[in-house]
Amino acid sequence: MFDLDGTLVDTSGDIVAAINHMRGLASLPPLDRAAVLAEVGFGAPHLIERTTEASGAAPLPERLDEFRRHYREHQGTASAIYPGVRSMIDELAAEFDLYVLSNKPHDAAVREIEIRGLGAAFRRVWGAGSLPALKPDPVGVREALRESGVDASRGAMVGDMAIDVATGAAAGVRSFLVSWGFKSPRLEAALAVPGSFTSAASPERLAAEIRRAIPARS
Repeated sequence: MFDLDGTLVDTSGDIVAAINHMRGLASLPPLDRAAVLAEVGFGAPHLIERTTEASGAAPLPERLDEFRRHYREHQGTASAIYPGVRSMIDELAAEFDLYVLSNKPHDAAVREIEIRGLGAAFRRVWGAGSLPALKPDPVGVREALRESGVDASRGAMVGDMAIDVATGAAAGVRSFLVSWGFKSPRLEAALAVPGSFTSAASPERLAAEIRRAIPARS
């Protein structure tokens, strides 16, 4: 099970552009990348509420609609798959069932995977609204285990944030924390999350660690 933003694809440029579009509508100055990414990972309502709140701003549902419209129209223009991720996914897909579990709105998550040409590698993509709860609730991981017909000992959650480690711990699966994504300040916070995790500094290393921890089924 892979997180999407900051794990498979660097979508920070698209996210920052959409947030600063929203801030411009509210006559607010733009935010830098670090300030925006500090609020990423907990769903679009949280992100919009924390970055575009202002006196006289439109109600949150209207801001959400405008954010999603702008993001949809510009998605993929300022984002890129991380180096090495495509070959890592191809390698792992030959041995394991792969899934995406993201707190990004579901349609945007599916569209991002399609833009990157990764759709065939994943058995299913889940984004916000497609499951009863967001990460760190383990419902998505448990559904993936059920679909693949394996128990938690053969499951893994891969991400770049504390919330991904917490999700893996809640589901009783292994957690892998990558160091190339939206890690600051979330990577440091992961150290305080209950449950162990394995760190990986590159997609190549991540694939090796997963294959070492979970032998492929015959």
